[in-house]
Amino acid sequence: MPTLVDENVRTYDELMNGNLHRDWKRIRKARGYEDEQGIAEELREVFVQMAPLPQDMGEELALRFLSEPVDDEVLYRTEEVLEVLDGQWTAQDSALRDDDWAYLRDLVDSWATELDMDVVTSVMRVVVERGGFSLNE
Repeated sequence: MPTLVDENVRTYDELMNGNLHRDWKRIRKARGYEDEQGIAEELREVFVQMAPLPQDMGEELALRFLSEPVDDEVLYRTEEVLEVLDGQWTAQDSALRDDDWAYLRDLVDSWATELDMDVVTSVMRVVVERGGFSLNE
Protein backbone atom coordinates (compact mmCIF):
# COMPACT_ATOMS: atom_id res chain seq x y z
CA MET A 1 0.00 0.00 0.00
CA PRO A 2 1.57 3.32 -0.98
CA THR A 3 2.57 5.66 1.77
CA LEU A 4 2.90 9.26 0.71
CA VAL A 5 3.80 11.80 3.36
CA ASP A 6 3.88 15.42 2.29
CA GLU A 7 1.51 18.25 1.47
CA ASN A 8 0.56 16.42 -1.73
CA VAL A 9 -0.78 13.25 -0.12
CA ARG A 10 -2.79 11.32 -2.69
CA THR A 11 -5.65 8.92 -2.05
CA TYR A 12 -6.25 5.62 -3.80
CA ASP A 13 -8.92 7.32 -5.90
CA GLU A 14 -6.32 9.79 -7.11
CA LEU A 15 -3.74 7.08 -7.75
CA MET A 16 -6.17 4.71 -9.43
CA ASN A 17 -7.70 5.96 -12.62
CA GLY A 18 -7.69 2.80 -14.67
CA ASN A 19 -10.54 1.06 -16.38
CA LEU A 20 -10.72 -1.64 -13.71
CA HIS A 21 -11.38 0.94 -11.01
CA ARG A 22 -14.12 2.58 -13.09
CA ASP A 23 -15.70 -0.82 -13.76
CA TRP A 24 -15.58 -1.61 -10.02
CA LYS A 25 -17.54 1.55 -9.27
CA ARG A 26 -20.05 0.74 -12.00
CA ILE A 27 -20.47 -2.87 -10.85
CA ARG A 28 -20.91 -1.89 -7.19
CA LYS A 29 -23.56 0.63 -8.13
CA ALA A 30 -25.43 -1.84 -10.35
CA ARG A 31 -25.23 -4.83 -7.95
CA GLY A 32 -25.52 -3.00 -4.69
CA TYR A 33 -22.61 -2.41 -2.37
CA GLU A 34 -23.44 -5.42 -0.17
CA ASP A 35 -23.07 -8.08 -2.92
CA GLU A 36 -19.35 -8.63 -2.32
CA GLN A 37 -19.23 -12.05 -3.96
CA GLY A 38 -21.11 -10.91 -7.07
CA ILE A 39 -18.98 -7.79 -7.37
CA ALA A 40 -15.77 -9.82 -7.11
CA GLU A 41 -16.96 -12.41 -9.65
CA GLU A 42 -18.01 -9.80 -12.20
CA LEU A 43 -14.80 -7.83 -11.69
CA ARG A 44 -12.77 -11.00 -12.27
CA GLU A 45 -14.55 -11.43 -15.61
CA VAL A 46 -13.68 -7.84 -16.51
CA PHE A 47 -10.04 -8.43 -15.52
CA VAL A 48 -9.84 -11.52 -17.75
CA GLN A 49 -11.16 -9.48 -20.68
CA MET A 50 -8.66 -6.67 -20.04
CA ALA A 51 -5.55 -8.76 -19.49
CA PRO A 52 -3.47 -9.57 -22.61
CA LEU A 53 -3.40 -13.24 -21.60
CA PRO A 54 -4.96 -16.58 -22.42
CA GLN A 55 -8.30 -16.87 -20.61
CA ASP A 56 -7.19 -19.60 -18.19
CA MET A 57 -4.13 -17.63 -17.13
CA GLY A 58 -6.21 -14.47 -16.72
CA GLU A 59 -8.62 -16.40 -14.52
CA GLU A 60 -5.73 -17.64 -12.36
CA LEU A 61 -4.47 -14.10 -11.89
CA ALA A 62 -7.96 -12.76 -11.21
CA LEU A 63 -8.54 -15.36 -8.50
CA ARG A 64 -5.22 -14.49 -6.88
CA PHE A 65 -5.50 -10.71 -6.95
CA LEU A 66 -9.25 -9.99 -6.82
CA SER A 67 -10.09 -11.46 -3.45
CA GLU A 68 -13.29 -10.73 -1.58
CA PRO A 69 -14.15 -8.19 -0.51
CA VAL A 70 -12.73 -6.04 -3.27
CA ASP A 71 -11.47 -2.86 -1.66
CA ASP A 72 -9.16 -0.02 -2.66
CA GLU A 73 -5.96 -1.91 -1.86
CA VAL A 74 -7.05 -5.04 -3.75
CA LEU A 75 -7.99 -2.92 -6.76
CA TYR A 76 -4.79 -0.90 -6.65
CA ARG A 77 -2.62 -4.05 -6.64
CA THR A 78 -4.69 -5.62 -9.43
CA GLU A 79 -4.41 -2.51 -11.59
CA GLU A 80 -0.65 -2.68 -11.04
CA VAL A 81 -0.66 -6.23 -12.39
CA LEU A 82 -2.41 -4.99 -15.54
CA GLU A 83 0.23 -2.25 -15.83
CA VAL A 84 3.01 -4.83 -15.53
CA LEU A 85 1.41 -6.96 -18.25
CA ASP A 86 1.03 -3.91 -20.52
CA GLY A 87 4.59 -2.67 -19.93
CA GLN A 88 3.33 0.49 -18.21
CA TRP A 89 4.30 -0.29 -14.60
CA THR A 90 6.48 2.06 -12.57
CA ALA A 91 7.85 1.45 -9.10
CA GLN A 92 6.45 4.71 -7.74
CA ASP A 93 3.67 4.08 -5.20
CA SER A 94 3.78 0.34 -5.80
CA ALA A 95 1.69 -1.87 -3.53
CA LEU A 96 2.87 -5.17 -5.01
CA ARG A 97 4.57 -7.36 -2.43
CA ASP A 98 7.48 -9.76 -2.84
CA ASP A 99 5.12 -12.74 -2.92
CA ASP A 100 3.11 -11.04 -5.70
CA TRP A 101 6.27 -10.69 -7.77
CA ALA A 102 7.27 -14.30 -7.16
CA TYR A 103 3.79 -15.43 -8.20
CA LEU A 104 3.88 -13.31 -11.39
CA ARG A 105 7.35 -14.58 -12.25
CA ASP A 106 6.39 -18.22 -11.77
CA LEU A 107 3.06 -17.90 -13.57
CA VAL A 108 4.55 -16.12 -16.59
CA ASP A 109 7.39 -18.65 -16.68
CA SER A 110 4.93 -21.55 -16.76
CA TRP A 111 2.76 -19.91 -19.45
CA ALA A 112 5.59 -18.38 -21.52
CA THR A 113 5.05 -20.51 -24.61
CA GLU A 114 1.37 -19.45 -24.72
CA LEU A 115 2.01 -15.72 -24.27
CA ASP A 116 2.84 -12.86 -26.58
CA MET A 117 6.59 -12.29 -26.21
CA ASP A 118 5.99 -8.61 -25.42
CA VAL A 119 4.09 -9.67 -22.29
CA VAL A 120 6.79 -12.15 -21.26
CA THR A 121 9.49 -9.54 -21.83
CA SER A 122 7.58 -6.84 -19.95
CA VAL A 123 6.97 -8.97 -16.88
CA MET A 124 10.40 -10.55 -16.73
CA ARG A 125 12.14 -7.20 -17.25
CA VAL A 126 10.40 -5.78 -14.19
CA VAL A 127 10.97 -8.95 -12.15
CA VAL A 128 14.71 -8.84 -12.94
CA GLU A 129 14.91 -5.11 -12.15
CA ARG A 130 13.35 -5.85 -8.76
CA GLY A 131 15.90 -8.61 -8.12
CA GLY A 132 13.30 -11.32 -8.57
CA PHE A 133 15.72 -14.07 -9.53
CA SER A 134 18.24 -15.48 -7.12
CA LEU A 135 20.40 -18.57 -7.08
CA ASN A 136 18.66 -19.79 -3.90
CA GLU A 137 15.25 -20.21 -5.52
